[in-house]
Amino acid sequence: MEQKLCEAAIRGSVDSLHQLIAEDELILDKIVVGYFSGKSPLHVAASRGRTQFVKELLRLNPKLADVLDSRHQSALHIASAEGHVEMVQALTRVRPRMCIELDQEGRNPLHLAAMNGNVEVLKELIQVKPQATRGRMDGGETILHLCVKHNQVKALELLLKSCGDMAFVNAKDCGGNSILHLAVLDSKIEIVKCLLTNSAFIDVNGKNESGHTAMDILFLARSMSGGQEDLGCDIEDILQQARAMRSKDLERHVSLENESNGLMVVASLIATIAFQAGVTPPGGTWQDDSNEHRAGDAIMAYKYPNAYPYFLHFNTIGFIISLSTILLLLHKLPSRTRLLVWIRAVIAWLTVLAVTFTYAYSITVITPKKYSHSPSHDIVIVIIVWVSLMSIFVFTRPIGTIRRQRRTNKAVERISKFGIRIPAGGAQPIQGGNSV
Repeated sequence: MEQKLCEAAIRGSVDSLHQLIAEDELILDKIVVGYFSGKSPLHVAASRGRTQFVKELLRLNPKLADVLDSRHQSALHIASAEGHVEMVQALTRVRPRMCIELDQEGRNPLHLAAMNGNVEVLKELIQVKPQATRGRMDGGETILHLCVKHNQVKALELLLKSCGDMAFVNAKDCGGNSILHLAVLDSKIEIVKCLLTNSAFIDVNGKNESGHTAMDILFLARSMSGGQEDLGCDIEDILQQARAMRSKDLERHVSLENESNGLMVVASLIATIAFQAGVTPPGGTWQDDSNEHRAGDAIMAYKYPNAYPYFLHFNTIGFIISLSTILLLLHKLPSRTRLLVWIRAVIAWLTVLAVTFTYAYSITVITPKKYSHSPSHDIVIVIIVWVSLMSIFVFTRPIGTIRRQRRTNKAVERISKFGIRIPAGGAQPIQGGNSV
C-alpha cells in the first residue's frame, strides 16, 4: 500500500490517490502519526512538482504539511528549494508556521529558496512570514550570507529592498565577516555592486574579527596572489566610490574627525568669548552722555587710550579667525594632507594667541593701581615664554615631517635600484627580477 501511494505521488495521479484511500481510509493518518515507513507522499509529490496532487493531499489531511523527513525537512522546504510557486502558496495557506521550521543544517524554507535563486518563491514566503528572513544558520550566517555564497544577485536585491535594515545588512557570521567582506574575498563584483547600490545601510568600513575592512581584505588577497596589481581593480574602484578605506586610513580619518569636532567646540567658545568681550569690554561702558563721552562708549578707551586699540585689535582678530574656522569646518574641506593639517594648527595657534593678548590687556585694565606693576610684569614674562614655546612647537613640526618624507623618498630610490618593488597596500616587499 505504501509503495502504491508513493508511485501515485510520483505520477501525480489524484485518481489513484482516491482509490488507495477507498481501500484504506486511515492511510494518510498513518503518515501523520509516524506509522508510514517510507517517504511521505507529500514530500515525493513536492520533489516532482506535482502541484495538484499536493493540493489534494492537503485538502484531505492538512496535517501532512507538518510531517518532516529524515533530514528534518518539510514539504515546504522541498517546494521552496525546487521553486514551485503555486505549491508553496498551497502549503503556506495550510501551515504558515512551517516557514520558520529548520532542517538539520539550520535552514528554513526561505534559506533554501534564496540559495537556489527562486525569487518568486522568496517573495511569497516573505509575505507570509517576513520574520523568517532573520533566522540564522548554525554557522551564524544569515540569508544574505547564503545569497552571497551562492552568488544569487536577484535574491539578494529582493531581500535588501524588502527587509534590509542596518543590523540585518551588516550582520556577521561566526567568523566576524559581513556580506561585504565575503563578496570582496570571493571577488564577486556583481554582488559588491548590488550591495552598494541597493542598500544605504551597508557599512563599507566595518571590520571583521581580525580588524580588517573590505578594502583591507582586497589588498590582502592581492598581496597573497603575488602582488598582482590588476587583481580586483574593478572592486577597488567601486569601494573607493563608496568611500571605503583601509583600517589604518580609517583610524586616521576618525582621529581627524575627532580633532575637527574638538576644534569646532574651541572655535565656538572663543568666538563667544570674543563677542562678549567686544560688546562689554573690561571696565564696562559709560551710562550717560557728556561733553567727553557718549552713553555706551567703552570706559577703557578713555582711561587706557594706549591699551584699548591693542585690546580691540587682538579681540577682533580672535573673533574673525574663530568664525572663519567654524565656516571652514562646516564646509568639510579636505584635511588629509599634511599642509592643510599644519595650516589648521597655525590658525588655531593664532586664535589662542589673540585671546591670550586680549586677556593680558583685560587684566591690566581691571587690576588696581597698587597691584598693577607686579601682575603686568608677570603677565609679560609668561606670555613671552608661552609664545616662544608654542612657536617652536608649531613651526618646527612641519620641518620634521619634511625631513622624514625626504628620508622615505631616498629609501624608495635605493630599493628601486635593486629591483625590489613594493605592492600596493603596504605589503611586505617582494623580490623582483632574477633571484641571486
